[in-house]
Amino acid sequence: LEAKALGIRYHPTLDIFTFQLDLPEKLAGQTAWTKRQLLSALSRLYDPLGLICPITVQSRLIFQNLWQLPCGWDDSIPEGQLRAWLAWLKNATDLPEIKIPRSLTPVVGTSKSQHDLIVFVDASQHIMAAAVYLRTIFGNNTAVRLVAAKTKLAPMKKETIPRLELSAALIGTKLARVAQRALQVDVSSYFSDSKNVLFWLRTRDRHL
Repeated sequence: LEAKALGIRYHPTLDIFTFQLDLPEKLAGQTAWTKRQLLSALSRLYDPLGLICPITVQSRLIFQNLWQLPCGWDDSIPEGQLRAWLAWLKNATDLPEIKIPRSLTPVVGTSKSQHDLIVFVDASQHIMAAAVYLRTIFGNNTAVRLVAAKTKLAPMKKETIPRLELSAALIGTKLARVAQRALQVDVSSYFSDSKNVLFWLRTRDRHL
């Protein structure tokens, strides 16, 4: 038994979310793709909370790369991008194996629990990303659940890694504010592995 809401499959019995890429019959199994067909396929996978963004962002990166090539909407995409796209489609068949609990907190009974949000941000040459987790401490136990994540492709005009890392920190801050308002839970920690970003954030505004 499952229900669909906003493109997400919900299984009430197990209380979990799953995802599946349902391609129309005319697209399933074909070996030649156009840019228009690729965009049509991508629009069939909806992930508003970013729960599977490590997967969806790869397809968006393929699509972005197509814009840098002389390829029309109804032209067959070049062989290199086609191989990457077909490999992504093959991996996407495993999406239903990803099972995400709906509840953000475990059943803690009568134990008094403590909640806080933890934010991680990172960036590479191509992608900026942020993830917000809810940590629940009850008794001697701790549970951590993903609340939401967000990815953004780096602009086609090349930027330095430190600037992309700083942009990722901004994405994480905005995402954390949304989660904080929705859950009424304070943010306890922000994490970035970029020393440049950590230094900039500790610098007085007038020095920037």
